[in-house]
Amino acid sequence: MSVPVEQMTSGLAGAIDQGIITADGTETSEAELKEVSNINKEYNTAREFDKGAREQFNRDRKYAQGVADLTWASDANIIGSFIDILVSFLYAQNPDVSVRPAPRVQPPVIPGMPPMPPDQKQMDAQKFAETLQIVISRLWKDAKLKRTMRKMVRSSLSVSTGWFKALVYSETKKNPEIEKQLHDTQDNLAKIEALKVMLGESYDGSKDELITELNNQMTGLQANVEQVIKRGLCVDFCRAEDVQVSLDVADTADYLDADWVANNMYIRKEQLRARFPRLTDEDCKTADTYYQRRSSVADKPQDVTGDGIGGSGGGSEGQFTKSSGGSGVSMMGGEKPVEFVKIVELWSHTDNLIKTFVDGIKKWATPPYPPPQASTRFYPYFRLAFFETDGSRQPQSLSWRMRKLQDEYSTKRSNGRLTTERSVPGTVFNRGQLSPEDADKIQNSMHMEMIGIYPTNQDLPLEKIIAAKPVPRVDAAIFDTTPVLRDMQIVSGVQEAQAQSASVEQTATEAEIQNSGFASRTGADRDCEEELLNDLAQYTAELAVQALPTDIVQRMAGPYAFWPEGMDVQDVLTMLDVEIKGGTTGKPGARSDKETWATLLPLVQNMMVQIPQLEIANPPLAQGYRNLLNETLRRLDDRLNIDSIFPPSMAAMAPPMAPPMAPPLTDAPDEAAPGGVPVGNGTVNNPTTISPAGPPV
Repeated sequence: MSVPVEQMTSGLAGAIDQGIITADGTETSEAELKEVSNINKEYNTAREFDKGAREQFNRDRKYAQGVADLTWASDANIIGSFIDILVSFLYAQNPDVSVRPAPRVQPPVIPGMPPMPPDQKQMDAQKFAETLQIVISRLWKDAKLKRTMRKMVRSSLSVSTGWFKALVYSETKKNPEIEKQLHDTQDNLAKIEALKVMLGESYDGSKDELITELNNQMTGLQANVEQVIKRGLCVDFCRAEDVQVSLDVADTADYLDADWVANNMYIRKEQLRARFPRLTDEDCKTADTYYQRRSSVADKPQDVTGDGIGGSGGGSEGQFTKSSGGSGVSMMGGEKPVEFVKIVELWSHTDNLIKTFVDGIKKWATPPYPPPQASTRFYPYFRLAFFETDGSRQPQSLSWRMRKLQDEYSTKRSNGRLTTERSVPGTVFNRGQLSPEDADKIQNSMHMEMIGIYPTNQDLPLEKIIAAKPVPRVDAAIFDTTPVLRDMQIVSGVQEAQAQSASVEQTATEAEIQNSGFASRTGADRDCEEELLNDLAQYTAELAVQALPTDIVQRMAGPYAFWPEGMDVQDVLTMLDVEIKGGTTGKPGARSDKETWATLLPLVQNMMVQIPQLEIANPPLAQGYRNLLNETLRRLDDRLNIDSIFPPSMAAMAPPMAPPMAPPLTDAPDEAAPGGVPVGNGTVNNPTTISPAGPPV
């Protein structure tokens, strides 16, 4: 039963007049304070250890932005252009999800007998696979996975590592581990609860303002314009400097084996109470305040101080800093700076708990709790890196590998520009042979202007007074950037055909050969990307079967969807094979796809006629043909799945064969012929042939 807004407001005002505190009133124990202090100390130790990596992130990011050095006379951003090209090719679309029943040993095929029809479990597994495939694709689309993955790929190329966090939300309570706002009713409910607490406590501001805000929240809630509780997948992109891996692993690539992984989240300080109702006003006052830095091309790579990036003072954390001074602070309307707080969410694999604390506050922002859903990987974080190096904790970035080539390119272009500017034709004259007025006329003359002068010595020829300025001879080979660009293409894998900057005219065949080389060169990068997406597909399946009810799944996949609600995670692993179809994330190669399809189409058409016939006449041979076609598709690296063309089994649809008829039996006495076996009134001389009965001997 809903309560009118006016009645609720008056009740809260009465509670304030009576001095009733609406907070939960929980006390913080000494054990909790000690645990938070220990976790905070371990976290800060790891942050200090990786401080150099975050400083390198800043330098690499500036090279990717093209602002590493603003003193160049010419600074074409080749690194940024190559990154744009690679992002567009590596992730052009969401991959195709493939879910199939796991392979199982089939019963033996007896010659002359039809194969056994599939049992109910096999049929359920097939329906479940079809449903789960639709659900995963829909969850990825609703979560806008493409936008997050492109940011992740760009981060990997720019600063060496890309991270995102994936969670399925379905609870009716607020999820602090989700960074983005869901904008559903549970967000509004959390704000209302925080307002209730603030109205019930001693508050320095105006109570009327709080009551007005509460009124607005309740009015918007009663309008019912939002979804009551959203259910689905949430994918949060995490900046590389905001993710911290514990020091028990030497390489961040082994983060799944780490004791803990944490990420930073920054929210506005006034939203802290709404996000974490357990905190009081006194707790919020002790929280360290951060300010968002303005993006400025004037920041130099060497302006690195404190804990992260930027020259705005100590204690900076990437885009945020504890200092409020300087021009790098984000302002609202040019007035008071916007204040933020840093929330650290730490997933501890040692005790399987999520621990959340705020920088500067000595108690938990929310009590430690287990993950909402179980998964085989535990961590919701996913890491992408293309340039791993042996013996290094952090991988390399494309910006790092190309930085010196970028400097060399900018040097040649800048020197060439300065030389060109200084080689502009000009005129020199003998100022002593001219009056000051005539000298100024020549010096300030415009292009192709007729200038009349009166030399002081009329007998001196004009050629002795005015002459062309000597122009230095320029060697174009000194400023040729072709070798530098060739080296940059070798390092990045981007060819001239992709960059559209071919120095010589190319035929279509030559450009296609370069495209094929580019596809082969980026194959390793796609493998890293597809390995991550395979893990994400399996992780999404594990969480979806626990979090999504049947009615939500039927909205996604239709009323005939099969969804075993509450299934154990291990059952998903044993029943189904969840993966993505390789090569479906990047841009297709038009020519190579056409050639592959021209080769496969006649073969598939021929098999579509032969395999169904053989499944009835000779099932083992039909299975051999299926395996042969699968192997052909695998060797040609094609994404075609024969299960989408052929039905699972045509033999199961055929009527069962009748057993062989036995010879009629009579009342005549059985007599065995020489060497034969008596059967009825006849003699079987051969187990496979039956001879007719003869006259009695």
